[in-house]
Amino acid sequence: MDQALAVIDQELTHRPMAVGLVAERLAVVMLVHALRLHLATAPHHSPGRHAGLADPLTAAALTALHREPARPWTVAELARAVGYGPESALSFTSKRVMGIAPGDHRRRARETEDEH
Repeated sequence: MDQALAVIDQELTHRPMAVGLVAERLAVVMLVHALRLHLATAPHHSPGRHAGLADPLTAAALTALHREPARPWTVAELARAVGYGPESALSFTSKRVMGIAPGDHRRRARETEDEH
């Protein structure tokens, strides 16, 4: 992981062509290494391993990932796997979970900025 972090740092510092693509891929590699390390050292029946399965949305995304592990998943695809659709669904979910729609949040933030 130290090597991946060093290369990501070098990419972001020197900003060569395609820096975003390379840094993103390296971050994925680092994530895989972190997961490998965790799974290698964690007890087989630790609550954390199964905690994601307790949440229906997380469980749906994890199930999709396990069904097709070679697929280059995106966050948008996983969101569609668990039932999130277009922006209106995001707005509805945000309002339900956070108590405020994204548009209202942006509007309040602008008003706060204008006051200062």
